[in-house]
Amino acid sequence: MHGFVYLTDLEKCTINHPLFQRLRHIRQNDAAFFVYPSLNISRFEHSIGCVSVAGRMAANLVRSPAARKYLSYIGLNQKDFQQLCRLYALLHDVGHLPLSHLFETAFEDFAGRDRAIEPLVREWFGGEGFYKLHEASGNVIAEAILRDVKVDASLKKKLLRLMREKKLGKSDPLRPVKLLIDSEIDADRIDATARDGLLAGREYGTYDIDRLCSAVFLQEHEEGWRLAYSHKALGSIESLLLDRYRTHRWIHFHHRVVAMKAAIGELITKLLRDGVIRKESFRVDEPKQMALRDDIWLWSLIRDHASFKHNETLNAAYKFAIHRDKSGVMPLWKRRNAYSQWVTGCLRIAGLDKLPLEKLNRPYEEFLGSKLGFRAVCFHLRFTPVGAETVPLTTEGGEEDFESLRSSSALVSSLQEIWARDPQFYLLIFGQDSRNRKEISEECNRLTAQYLGTTR
Repeated sequence: MHGFVYLTDLEKCTINHPLFQRLRHIRQNDAAFFVYPSLNISRFEHSIGCVSVAGRMAANLVRSPAARKYLSYIGLNQKDFQQLCRLYALLHDVGHLPLSHLFETAFEDFAGRDRAIEPLVREWFGGEGFYKLHEASGNVIAEAILRDVKVDASLKKKLLRLMREKKLGKSDPLRPVKLLIDSEIDADRIDATARDGLLAGREYGTYDIDRLCSAVFLQEHEEGWRLAYSHKALGSIESLLLDRYRTHRWIHFHHRVVAMKAAIGELITKLLRDGVIRKESFRVDEPKQMALRDDIWLWSLIRDHASFKHNETLNAAYKFAIHRDKSGVMPLWKRRNAYSQWVTGCLRIAGLDKLPLEKLNRPYEEFLGSKLGFRAVCFHLRFTPVGAETVPLTTEGGEEDFESLRSSSALVSSLQEIWARDPQFYLLIFGQDSRNRKEISEECNRLTAQYLGTTR
């Protein structure tokens, strides 16, 4: 990916910590390897890649014309600023639990509609204002690691604040560092999209990483400090965002990957409900125990949990995940046109102009299941090709503004519309069924229209 990645002594100590080594066995793309066998990326190697990209970007930032003023503003020299950026890149994913986002989705299903997610996340890992499990656990794991490595107090304080707060205001001094790892164009996406594309067959992710790293500048504006990108890198920026969309559409949300995500998610949710996995399973204060809470541990629980075999739905999910037996897992559509036809049928019967996806939730699943006699599972696709954050384009030295990225690029501005035409969720039926997909799809059309009519 990046050739040799040179590390500082502080980074080596951080990487050698047992809580960081755990990431070697946490898959970045949870179930995608079932369809793309070589896509066995770990959070460990991705984090190392992020250090490389963020380090190159930070090295360019300190050469910005405005860098001296900014560094004085935040009280860091060039070396410490670059180290802060690199450490944040290194630790940004340290909180991911087994199977990454798939575990998080199952956890939200475990919380259900009767429990708010934030209090439950706080109960498991502490902290305030966390709505995602990996962010809360990342905060506490980063604290544990930084207690054991020798790091300057000022640097440590800034780093923990970056880990603790999801968004920083426009006037916040640390916002440029945050944007370097968490924004529309950042080290995280630059590395992950290229890595996914490479290991899924090289069709995606071949944009110019060096160009992106050298095109970012520190810039002062009326509300504080931000990152701006050279307009000369617009082609590379477009390639990154387009390929990020394409990898999500055709890799992460490939219909078989989605089916596997749904099946494994059902099994994890059952382990949570049975108390096989509980908050005591993740004792960050016991690093040697916590270091073992990885995919290997989770798969062993899934393989050995006997209750799966006594439930038709869970047995179908188990056989699909472990033995690749597809007979009990039926996605109602695989292609874009089939999804479009299903939506059109639902709207025609219900007399609606637009399908209210937000209503296709757990009560909807329960309604369908009660009528069909089989477990129905909705899998909503969580992805935004381009967020609301404005990405300013500037001169090669970062001194003068041009238009924003969206207004400068028809391709970028249209990505959200393109994504909206793809399937936004999948409906899967679990359990043995002798009827064919067409018959079930037609019945689901009628039942969906009936459900939407009663919930207007």
